[in-house]
Amino acid sequence: MRPLTILATAICLSLSGAAAHAQENATLNMLCSAGTVYCEAQSRNYQKSTGTKVNMVSKSTGEVLAQIIAAPQCWKDLIKPEYKGEIQVANPNSSGTAYVVIATLVQIMGEEVAFDFMKKMHKNISQYTRSGSAPVRNAARGENTIGLSFIADVVNEINNGFPVKWATPCEGTGYEIGSMSIVKGARNTEAAKKFYDWALTSAVQQQTHTESKSPQYASNRAVGVFPGMPKLNEIKFIDYDFAKYGSVSVRKALLTRWDKEIGSLVN
Repeated sequence: MRPLTILATAICLSLSGAAAHAQENATLNMLCSAGTVYCEAQSRNYQKSTGTKVNMVSKSTGEVLAQIIAAPQCWKDLIKPEYKGEIQVANPNSSGTAYVVIATLVQIMGEEVAFDFMKKMHKNISQYTRSGSAPVRNAARGENTIGLSFIADVVNEINNGFPVKWATPCEGTGYEIGSMSIVKGARNTEAAKKFYDWALTSAVQQQTHTESKSPQYASNRAVGVFPGMPKLNEIKFIDYDFAKYGSVSVRKALLTRWDKEIGSLVN
């Protein structure tokens, strides 16, 4: 299961973090407002002196301060004028994550209000990325302040040493549930059933999560929550209608409307 977040399954937002952050033997992430030439010299010389890799982003003082102080907490925050050009979300035609965002907003607000909201949010969007995890990666590297994605994507960046945080929207968030199926009529059905039963055991799921370092929620409740991920009872979820919003007809209708009303606004 993956919930979205607002930084950045719940959908979430990813926020670039403090002005400078580093872990021992890790990367230093720095937001610098002292002037590009000065900032580049400082980051270059620190890297030479310590061997620590520096990810430096040069921004104005106002931008840096706003990025540190303003962590949005709700969907409604995303249309605030102070976030102009600071939000990224994927294109729903190429990203399942972005489609979950649309379906979530429609279920919370109703379709008409949701599309009006997305038109307003468009004014704050700097880029509609191809992949659903890109907004978080870009936020982690200081290219934008907010990215809409799944919590797991944020936790991955945190574990890689980047100063980002996740927040789930106060109005509630959508999510996705990964599935495993046996194709009807497939050959070697019995072998497939054995794999199916094996994959659902707690021991196998725990081993897979540990080795892959993938911060997902396991389907087997005996498997612990991945470090850095919130407990599910700490998140406000909507009653996501998978049957309706997973149907081909509804999905096609929402994507067609998005292309016409939102996608057409992209330069």
